[in-house]
Amino acid sequence: PALQRAAKAATTAGEAHASSNAPKEKPTAGEQRFEAYYAQQHLVPAPEFAKLLEALRKPLPITFRIFDATRDGTCARLEAEARALGATRLQAKGAWTFAGEARRELRAQGDKTRDGALRDFLVRGDRFRCLRRQEEVSMASVEALDPRPNDVVLDCCAAPGSKTTQLVERCEGGCVVAVEYDAKRARALVARSLHVCGGDRAARLVVCKGDATKLPSSQRFDRVLCDVPCSGDGALRKTGMRAYRRWRCADALALHDLQLRIALKGADLLKVGGRLVYSTCSLNPVENEAVVFRLLEARPDLALVDHGLGTAWRARPGLATWRLLVEDHR
Repeated sequence: PALQRAAKAATTAGEAHASSNAPKEKPTAGEQRFEAYYAQQHLVPAPEFAKLLEALRKPLPITFRIFDATRDGTCARLEAEARALGATRLQAKGAWTFAGEARRELRAQGDKTRDGALRDFLVRGDRFRCLRRQEEVSMASVEALDPRPNDVVLDCCAAPGSKTTQLVERCEGGCVVAVEYDAKRARALVARSLHVCGGDRAARLVVCKGDATKLPSSQRFDRVLCDVPCSGDGALRKTGMRAYRRWRCADALALHDLQLRIALKGADLLKVGGRLVYSTCSLNPVENEAVVFRLLEARPDLALVDHGLGTAWRARPGLATWRLLVEDHR
């Protein structure tokens, strides 16, 4: 038996050595297009570009918000349990993370005990209506919008609802109008919001199925969130490598006009002195800086302001120039 175990260990070590020396898979056409396109956009200094690509291949850590939806002490108990499990606080209100831990990696490592403990905690918190899984970067849009108590807030493209419920929590005494174009997603948004918000908070949420570019102008809002439909190539850590392998320049170009129309309508509905936040899940300047540029050009009464998130949020200034490319990087 000892010799068998030694032989098996030697075989395993040999397999691992062979695996480590195995040639890497050839990048797909989509991966090549993605890397060539963003190498020309200079989102980060050239020496950091390889680090950006490496980071995009890593799974997201577990992040979530704990909030006092039930007002019966459940929130405090969940916070204590989160600490006991090793969670740490993030910058956003009520935000936590199991830093460096992703359930996909825990499963790949075969750590069933830790994976099960985290899964049970997250599921139980959701069942108690006091915990919501949400990426940290998703929370940033609401933090930048900075809704105040008694504000009337418009969420232009609301589903699946993480930001919507975050807005409702922040607007004590106010109201949130959440607009979603797709009927199925709008129904899911209602169900999810009722589950998470509950009680008097749900009464301060209005969900509308409709086109955010055609909203009536009879109401003005203190805060407007335009988290628009996008190509989503900044969310590769969430969506996985399939989206990376299918990447095309045309995806962003096809959405630019719609994104601008939503932002323009949001600006039309903004009160004087109010704040509008435009956000995407994309890295592409065609969907970000280019839209903001055309918005400011069309609406000279708007002023570009600092996001106000502070130094705890890692951020870079927007691009002043970018390259408009089509397929094959031309």
